[in-house]
Amino acid sequence: MLEEMKYPINEIFRSLQCEGFYAGRSAVFIRFSGCNKKCSFCDTDHTPKLNLTPSEIVEHMTVAGWKEEDLIVLTGGEPTIHDLKPVCEALINVNGGVEIAIETNGTNPRTLQRLKTAHLLDWITISPKHIKDASAIWRNVADEIKVVLDPHNPPARYIPFIDNLFDANCCFIQPCSQDYAPAVKYVLEHPQWRLSVQTQKIINVL
Repeated sequence: MLEEMKYPINEIFRSLQCEGFYAGRSAVFIRFSGCNKKCSFCDTDHTPKLNLTPSEIVEHMTVAGWKEEDLIVLTGGEPTIHDLKPVCEALINVNGGVEIAIETNGTNPRTLQRLKTAHLLDWITISPKHIKDASAIWRNVADEIKVVLDPHNPPARYIPFIDNLFDANCCFIQPCSQDYAPAVKYVLEHPQWRLSVQTQKIINVL
């Protein structure tokens, strides 16, 4: 039997999804360590605190209180810098009815396309940080786009890559900080976008 691949994990926890389309839904978060970007506003802890096989990831989710109805969210860091196929397969093998979502910067669009084509991901949220990373493939793989409002990252520049998502109401503007006014102003001026607020910082949950 081949030895299972191990993954650097920062944390696995159960909470509410507090951003974007699924805000308010119970979820289990698997936070992978490591990222291929160095964003100045990032407040995520990238420290690898665990080194787990896919089956051990499932065990830690169970300890965290995972329930069948929870959305499973692969996040980071940037999860697509790791081979996610074994992890997704392990989750599906435990419970074929799971819903697996990913939060990604979209810099590895072909990886996302392969995972979606193989029915290993149910929901792909792209939160782009640099326009140079935008890809035409996003139109086929993204279910949601969430742009952090930053003067150096104008949301309008992504429209050619995600305009199909506007009809689905899946295009979100998120404040870069808890100064919400610029994001509110932007959405009022560009009503095809919706506002996403990090409610975890308001209701004090993980």
